[in-house]
Amino acid sequence: MKKIVVNASILLYDLTGLGYYTLTLIKALEKHFENRDDVSIQLVVKDGLYHLNLFNNPTLWRAPMLFDNLEDLEKFRSLSLSLSAKPSEQPLTQHTKTPARTGFSRFFKNFLRTLRDLLPQKFYLFLRYKLVWNMLFRCNKAPCNQIFDLYIEPGFMALPLRARKILGTIHDLPLCDPKAWCLSDEDRARWTYYVYPRMSAYTEVITISQSTKSDILKAFGFPESRVHVIYHGVREYKGSYANLPPNLGEFILVVGAGSPRKNAKNLITAFKLLPQALQQRFKVVLAGPGINTDYLGIKPEDFLINLGHISDALLQTLYANARLLWFGSWAEGFGLPMVEAMQAKCVILTSHVSCMPEILGDAGFYCNPYDVQDIARQLEVALMDETLRKQCVEKGLERIKKFDLEESMEKHMAIIEKMLGD
Repeated sequence: MKKIVVNASILLYDLTGLGYYTLTLIKALEKHFENRDDVSIQLVVKDGLYHLNLFNNPTLWRAPMLFDNLEDLEKFRSLSLSLSAKPSEQPLTQHTKTPARTGFSRFFKNFLRTLRDLLPQKFYLFLRYKLVWNMLFRCNKAPCNQIFDLYIEPGFMALPLRARKILGTIHDLPLCDPKAWCLSDEDRARWTYYVYPRMSAYTEVITISQSTKSDILKAFGFPESRVHVIYHGVREYKGSYANLPPNLGEFILVVGAGSPRKNAKNLITAFKLLPQALQQRFKVVLAGPGINTDYLGIKPEDFLINLGHISDALLQTLYANARLLWFGSWAEGFGLPMVEAMQAKCVILTSHVSCMPEILGDAGFYCNPYDVQDIARQLEVALMDETLRKQCVEKGLERIKKFDLEESMEKHMAIIEKMLGD
């Protein structure tokens, strides 16, 4: 019997785009192999992985845990949440895991803190990610030391499992353009010394755009035949609508605004260059977790509304009611909000760099994301030219057919079947 294991760690937490991708992939796997007795599927989780902190997270010392299906994993997650604690703090009922080495880990954290205070930052980051994280990776043995035929890694943080083959999804490679991705020194160290070595071990790679594929081939030197481009499929949000917050009026929507690379600051600067009548007519709505306007260098404005983290239902309502989606990022791996906006008949103004032209095609408006004057010019056209706006909506509804969820998962299953058979 062939054994498949999938890293489902991210499903322990509130779902983001990567979480939904992982969940969709696992559901497709379970459906595809449900009547097969020659293939078994297990889910592995490493709690604490996606909020990894060497200074306060003892779960670094705990071994990964295995679950037989999504239902068992959800029971564990629900139990943890019902006890009002993080998943990493709860017992596993019938499952077992290595106890946290609290005494040693406390000493270890203090030791690292001392190193951080004494050493130059770059040298400290080298030690932390090149030596310490890789040591922890090697120390965390796979449950029961099983050998799997195929390990599927949907995210970034590969686990220390013993597998004959690894299928990894690479969503983006920020090190290929660290300035556009706004990487800190710590981000660069993490990617350079920890994430890239894990990715370089992949047997086959799925990626989500030709733009990212080009970066992958340059970064790792994989044969082109090992890197497969499969576009994300767009989810349907049937019945998932919410009431709009009061006093929004007509607005420009910025999704994921908490990240500097989403370029909300330049949008706001350009907005203030518009004719006064347009400034008075429209508002700019920021949506997404972790929006810190001070950090982004954005000052309070009468036209600016910060909604912060929002539900899927409200997001769909915002798409459906926005005059325009701003997606003028400096860099992206795919740009799912553009596809979601096309589905909701929302007009899009995006940047002419990275993967944006590949995903949006001729179904939207483009600008130079670094040129505030150009942003202002294109913004006015995108807001006011009804003929072009109508054309963009029509082209968008046609273009979203390229992003069919079922077709996307079928392509995933074809690669998995081939890897199991080879």
